[in-house]
Amino acid sequence: MSDIKATAAICIQRILSVFPINQKKIFSLNYYGKGYGDNGKYVCNEVIKKCPDSTIIWPIKGECQLGDGPDNVKAVRYYSLSFFYHLATSKVWISNVRMPSYFRKRRTQYYIQMWHASISLKQVEADAADTLLPSYIEGAKNDSKMADLFLSNGKYISDLIRKAFWYDGEILECGFPRLDALFHDESKREFLKKKAGLEYERILLYAPTFRVDMSLDSYSMDYARVKEALEAKTGKSWHICVRLHPSVTGAGIKIDQISGVTDLSFYPDLYELLQITDLLITDYSGTMFEVASVKTPVILFATDIEEYNRDRKFYFEIDKLPFPLARSNDELIEAIEHWNENDYQEKVSCFMGQFGIVDDGSASEKVADVIIQHMK
Repeated sequence: MSDIKATAAICIQRILSVFPINQKKIFSLNYYGKGYGDNGKYVCNEVIKKCPDSTIIWPIKGECQLGDGPDNVKAVRYYSLSFFYHLATSKVWISNVRMPSYFRKRRTQYYIQMWHASISLKQVEADAADTLLPSYIEGAKNDSKMADLFLSNGKYISDLIRKAFWYDGEILECGFPRLDALFHDESKREFLKKKAGLEYERILLYAPTFRVDMSLDSYSMDYARVKEALEAKTGKSWHICVRLHPSVTGAGIKIDQISGVTDLSFYPDLYELLQITDLLITDYSGTMFEVASVKTPVILFATDIEEYNRDRKFYFEIDKLPFPLARSNDELIEAIEHWNENDYQEKVSCFMGQFGIVDDGSASEKVADVIIQHMK
């Protein structure tokens, strides 16, 4: 945003701060205007259960739609006057991304920074400062200064927040609310498959992350060969779904034109999709660690490791991770053909055991209790 627009946004917030704060209103930001999903969705659902007269404000941007949010959830256009009015008058803010440096929190407002990742392969925030714009760093530092609470799912993430997020305030080690979805009972799978229009026997989700230059060249999976290999290996029918990172969603990859492949990049809730996923293929996304904790198989398809690692350094050596690593379509097919479930799960259990993860499906309720306490 230009300096003029930032100054205008600050002035608007100051003017709107004359309005009283609504003690039962929550302002929830998901990826700068994505639909009803991620950590905010699961927390807000719990708040509504416990406090039915609460109101959730959910900014949406561009082609994104609110989705299937409860009646208490009200959509507003991102960066509209209504957006800033609710920003100024909501008792609680929650966000999974950094708030810009020109956002101003009022003294009695309460802000929970929920972030959008847990264990990460690629370095983040201060650890990757040389890859970040000065304006982003300024905003990140201001965001951490405003935050009253960060969420964590164990000591490893708490230590990372202290080290890399310019934050020295309170951390709640309760798990990440969006991961609660992965602990739901098996009976919900069929409901979610129907909801997503995916009534197939087995689901492969391809969910790569973005590149710094927003290049699309690395998204080169041979869908037809992969589907054929999976069906030959398992004797089951498979359907492939693609979920691009929000930063490149709608960037021009014509996935919907490929037979047997569904583009779900605009589906509001990634974690509903992960709940029905039988195999996740990603490259450098932290979702690999999230689904591995509930024993969902993961294969890494990464064709540009050296280039990517120059832009974003890794916390772990990628070839030492417990997930099969394919640098080409030929290697990806080979990984599928030589898959050994017992060996895979043994390696994953050994690797994940070092992080002290506390996720157990109850994080949303714990965070909702904190919010309701401050709303009162």
